[in-house]
Amino acid sequence: MKIEELFGKLVKKNIQTRLLAVTSLFWATGAAGVMVMSLTLPKIASLYNISQTQTSLIASFTFLGMLVGATTFGNLADTFGRKALIAVTLTITSIFNAMTGVKMQFELLLLVRFLAGLGMGGLLPVVNAYLAEFSPKMLRGRNLVLLEASWAIGSIIIGVVAITIGKTFWQIDYFVFLFALLFLFALIGIPESIKFLAKKNKKGALKENLKKLGIEENIEFEYVEEKILRVPVLNLFKKNYVGRTLMTWYMWFAVSFAYYGFFSWLPKVISKMINTNLTTSNLYVFTLLAMQLPGYMLGAYFIEKAGRKVTLSLSFLGTAVMAFLFARSTNNTSLLLNGSLMTIFCMSAWGVIYAYTPELFPTEFRASANGSAGSWARVAGIIAPLYISILFKNLVFAISLIGFMLLIAAVWILIKGIETKGREIG
Repeated sequence: MKIEELFGKLVKKNIQTRLLAVTSLFWATGAAGVMVMSLTLPKIASLYNISQTQTSLIASFTFLGMLVGATTFGNLADTFGRKALIAVTLTITSIFNAMTGVKMQFELLLLVRFLAGLGMGGLLPVVNAYLAEFSPKMLRGRNLVLLEASWAIGSIIIGVVAITIGKTFWQIDYFVFLFALLFLFALIGIPESIKFLAKKNKKGALKENLKKLGIEENIEFEYVEEKILRVPVLNLFKKNYVGRTLMTWYMWFAVSFAYYGFFSWLPKVISKMINTNLTTSNLYVFTLLAMQLPGYMLGAYFIEKAGRKVTLSLSFLGTAVMAFLFARSTNNTSLLLNGSLMTIFCMSAWGVIYAYTPELFPTEFRASANGSAGSWARVAGIIAPLYISILFKNLVFAISLIGFMLLIAAVWILIKGIETKGREIG
């Protein structure tokens, strides 16, 4: 039996739903850890009495940690398995995000944000690879976009905390991450990746983990053995994969640069564009964060209808067009309309990217592929806040340039992308 037939025929729907729900908890935690910065950076700057450039370093060190974490833990997950690495990265994410709420020396704060980023950067690609390897081929795209949709849930939850309790005590926005340690208990009842165990020929562990899926009988799996290099990440540069690797890296860089360029300084950007205070700006930010959810739903619907290439290319194109219009918003109505549509298209692109990337690479180095792509997203995350802060006096030019970057991604995907809809993944 092919492994994907197992998930389609023998794994009950309620178990598949449970796996999606559990991985979504982890994903929402990572999302909240990233988005909390957008809501608290001005207050942190005030507490520490630091400049705009120094404040940008807080975000940049977080993304630097995410860059290192994505590459390191993605590679480790392809060597040692998915579950253990999820536990390690979730623990790091929870502890060091919570520590951010404690007043300390500025240099120590940067280290804490780096370590929080290390956890978040590792958590996301490993969780993505894990769910991809459990999803039937006809539902895989939808499941992975729904997983990414939990990014919006995490963002909305931390946004609610920020505009309620956190309005007067912003440190609580970080202390709540200690509750995420409880999610570790959810790992107990779920299996290790069946694909990973099969490829590693771990027959004893395979049998035990199949029991967690409600499967008692012995099953012989059929799969194509991929000839791989000993260091998983090096396989990305093999002749058959280098083209899709470069395309994947660019689309992750572009969408991440757009996302963090838009959201890292969004409260201050909005306050400048429509001449309002930061408190009112946070309400606008919360509205745009809430618009992430319909963006993911849009991607989840069209990814199995129109396919990966068309949905992703049009999502990039839509984000680019709305970025040009958002940059020229001059009043509340146009800012909310253009900003909301820009967010919807951007989140559709993010969702499809997370579904598309693991389908382009086999199990032997899938987490490494996710991690390396995520690293380029973190490079963008490091640069984007600094980019906006430097060009803050010319926001129209800065945001329009981001739109042009997205336009290149849309064309590249449409011309060179490989359609993976309905295909089995190795």
